[in-house]
Amino acid sequence: MSEWFGIFGIIIAAAVVGGGSIGCLGAYIVGMRIPFIGIAISHAAMLGSVAGYLLHLPIFPCALGVSLLSAWILGGFFSPAMKVHSDTHTSILFSVMMGLVFLGMGLMKNDVSPLLGMMWGNLLFVNIKNLFIMILLAVIFAIVCLIFHKELKSILFSPDLARASGINVGRIIKLFLVIAAAIIAANLNIVGGLLLYSLLTCPAAAAYEIGGNLRSVIILSAIFGVASAAGGFAISYQFNLPTGSCIALLSAFIYAAAHLNARTHPGV
Repeated sequence: MSEWFGIFGIIIAAAVVGGGSIGCLGAYIVGMRIPFIGIAISHAAMLGSVAGYLLHLPIFPCALGVSLLSAWILGGFFSPAMKVHSDTHTSILFSVMMGLVFLGMGLMKNDVSPLLGMMWGNLLFVNIKNLFIMILLAVIFAIVCLIFHKELKSILFSPDLARASGINVGRIIKLFLVIAAAIIAANLNIVGGLLLYSLLTCPAAAAYEIGGNLRSVIILSAIFGVASAAGGFAISYQFNLPTGSCIALLSAFIYAAAHLNARTHPGV
């Protein structure tokens, strides 16, 4: 038993930290009704990975840099002066990034196993350095959420009312998206860029189904995120299945169970 924990301790810790931080992040993204931004940022990180691979540069710093840049650009789309809805701009940026990702992969001639891990997810690729970065970003995210708790809560309730009360909504969202981009880039190894969207949305959606207030929603999102990541890894290891797929499907199952419970036991 001790040998098993020695081998998989880092992986389990990564699943807990990653699942919990992505779950909390999802609580805000789903609450702000901007879930598509999560998948756009994750694909930006994939684009950075592809660029780093083609240019023979470290993959993670490139993934982080491109995802941060995309978050900064996306944050600018929330200005009230914009005539086109932010979802439209996000879709356009997403289309460009996806085109560049597959174009870059088409140009590759060497082993692309590290990039496939970024796309589909594999917790076995996580090392102690990855875990340290994940923990550091989770702590930074928690600090920012505590500092800007009132502002974020107001934006979750109504961005228009938040602006009317003097809150710089654009600046707060841009800061939030930059931190979100860093967390997403650091967690690509867990689920992969193509499936990370499920871990961002399903645990949070499940929490909103049964949570009574924002605090309970955030806590439940973290719990469901950990359950999805750790449980998905356990299932994939036990039955020799793709890790990212198991995590995505388990998170969807958790949402389905929460949704069914909310419909069969309303008000409980």
